[in-house]
Amino acid sequence: MNQPPASSEDPGIRDSEPALRRAAQKARELGEQTRTPVYVLRHGQIVDLVAEDGEQPKRRQEGDDTIRTAPICPDGKP
Repeated sequence: MNQPPASSEDPGIRDSEPALRRAAQKARELGEQTRTPVYVLRHGQIVDLVAEDGEQPKRRQEGDDTIRTAPICPDGKP
């Protein structure tokens, strides 16, 4: 049986849970700010956290041909 992360002897595994929680919180905040969906699996169902909070996801407008690109990392890799 797998050990819970808190009881692992590997410090990287022990520290991963708080890091994942921080990343999840930032994803929720960004989704709320930009009104984009943030999907999670809850009780076997895919749920949009932004829609749960009453915010509707931002919809693309007719004729909106804006190209959005991801930022490039300093080392030039995506």
